[in-house]
Amino acid sequence: MRGMFLSLKRRLLHRLLAPLLAEQAEHQRRFIADAAHQLRTPLAGLQSQVEAWAQAARRIVPPGGSGSLLVPVDQVDKLRNATRRTTQLANQLLALSRAEARTTSDHPMEPVDLRALAGGVLETYLDRAAARRIDLGMALEGDGPEPARAWGQEWLLRELLANLVDNAIKYTPEGGTITIGGGLRPGGPAWLSVEDDGPGVPEALLPRLLDRFYRVPGSTGEGTGLGLAIVDEIARVHRGRLLLSAGAEGRGLRVVMEWPGSRAPLASANP
Repeated sequence: MRGMFLSLKRRLLHRLLAPLLAEQAEHQRRFIADAAHQLRTPLAGLQSQVEAWAQAARRIVPPGGSGSLLVPVDQVDKLRNATRRTTQLANQLLALSRAEARTTSDHPMEPVDLRALAGGVLETYLDRAAARRIDLGMALEGDGPEPARAWGQEWLLRELLANLVDNAIKYTPEGGTITIGGGLRPGGPAWLSVEDDGPGVPEALLPRLLDRFYRVPGSTGEGTGLGLAIVDEIARVHRGRLLLSAGAEGRGLRVVMEWPGSRAPLASANP
């Protein structure tokens, strides 16, 4: 009797889990296919450029010989940009994969100092922002005499902020402003945000920004379309929510992550 009960229990468990496992397998299959597709273009560019240089070199110096090849500066710049794009894409794919893995595993959360977290990300991007004359600053609220802390995985939250700031710098024109925000509401939940005064995104397209590899039509720059997908996944890991809206006075983009328990209306991204 006990054996029959255990066998029935296993069959029921398998029946319940089978759709979930199939969905996860399909999700992984699509992710790998998308990743391969996105990596193919920059890698093909890198290979064709290097192959062209190798052929030019062999026309000058036979195999086994030694010599040098003069390369135009613009070609070196193109190769550098393609290499940077490929490296960034690979790093973002890895970050997304690692963030997804956290949703199915038990990883302990710990108190994270939001001011120290924001300050570290700001310091990392200051030089890059300054090179484009962008005013990158920080404004945390509800700090009080004690540091504002929130439960989370510090490395993932750092990845979240880094992706938001990286995106903001890419799409904010020279002379613009980017602000890292965050803090604690009195007796309420924690939040983190990044706001810019760039061109912004039409309201109807805001939900699409969380789709993997999606880029707003007409976008300039070397974005991969993965930054906000990574941010969204990290918010899910923390059982929080991601709110996207226009920035101050309807300009730019404001992205807010709120921890669970928020009493703010879903239609608003304003903490």
